[in-house]
Amino acid sequence: AVVSTQSTGDITQKVQKYAKSVVQMERGLPPNGVVPLLKEKVDSMKSKVPVITNLRNQSLKQRHWEEIEATLNNKFDPAADTLASLQTMDAFQFAEELEEISGKASSEANLETMLRKVEED
Repeated sequence: AVVSTQSTGDITQKVQKYAKSVVQMERGLPPNGVVPLLKEKVDSMKSKVPVITNLRNQSLKQRHWEEIEATLNNKFDPAADTLASLQTMDAFQFAEELEEISGKASSEANLETMLRKVEED
């Protein structure tokens, strides 16, 4: 369940490590068919990391998940959905919309925190 169990930091780190390896292979190995395939897969994963990060936003509340489901036109379960299921529901085609929802959730959480501080004083 990539959405709920994998650390986004770990995913990002692994993708960066593979990207660095690809660059080293491109420079150090004679031309071959394997390195371009690996580069394509790494670049593909690199483009998916922001969506995964946005779906892992701790500030997402039920209302945001409902908005995400409406955007994806699909039920979404962060505890069960995987990279494959995200691909099946075309979640990566909605990167901008998911980023907007995630950003809104973060902003709302910040406002709620400030409001609690004001109420406490």
